Amino acid sequence: MNAFISRRADDGSFCSLEDELIHVWVGNANELRCSEEQIQALLSPQERQRSAAFHFEADARRYRVAHALLRNVLSRYLRIEPAALEFTVNAYGKPLLAGRELAFNLSHSGDITVCAIAIGNSIGADVEKIRTLEDLSELAAVSFSPRERVQLEEYLGVELLEAFFACWTRKEAYVKARGEGLSIALKSFDVEVDPYAAAGRFCEVSGLSGPNTWWWANLPVARGYASAIVVENSPPRAVVLMDWNGPVSVK
Repeated sequence: MNAFISRRADDGSFCSLEDELIHVWVGNANELRCSEEQIQALLSPQERQRSAAFHFEADARRYRVAHALLRNVLSRYLRIEPAALEFTVNAYGKPLLAGRELAFNLSHSGDITVCAIAIGNSIGADVEKIRTLEDLSELAAVSFSPRERVQLEEYLGVELLEAFFACWTRKEAYVKARGEGLSIALKSFDVEVDPYAAAGRFCEVSGLSGPNTWWWANLPVARGYASAIVVENSPPRAVVLMDWNGPVSVK
């Protein structure tokens, strides 16, 4: 684990977040110590309706866990009931907390959900289950920059998959941090491809406005998963991984 990344178990208490810190909550749908009724109780009517629209129950449950984690976690920082949280979206559809300084970003893949939280700075998070992809070359051709594709050719077998998903999660986290949606082409900027690299700043971001002030870090969230966060401005003083055990009542 990176020296600046620590891990803390969830004790169900209120949370506070200082400047220059990032909390990243990690939930595993197969390891929750809470009931389906508790999860459902945290969701909004719209979220329960969307969950019911999934064709496969496994996908529906992952969606419910992800959004229950988001509501439960944010309620602990804001000291309000999960159901009282009000969300809005920016011009590109990125979810935000209405009238709040707290920034967050949610991602889930397989059984793992990641929710990154910061104060003031824009933040993005992504997690992907590492898996065989028959169209890996095609995906890299349309989503990775020329520099990234050259670097990817240095890897074979399992390391190729790890490098692909490391690159993918870093790029997705960056796009999500900027909050500009599909207006940013994934192949228009470079990230580090090396899956064993821990953290750093982005290479030159071509074709995008604004200074190049974005920092990324790998997240060791679970075996068999790649995950990364991206934050604007300076690297945080520390990143704390928080293991989510399930909902608690917020009074």
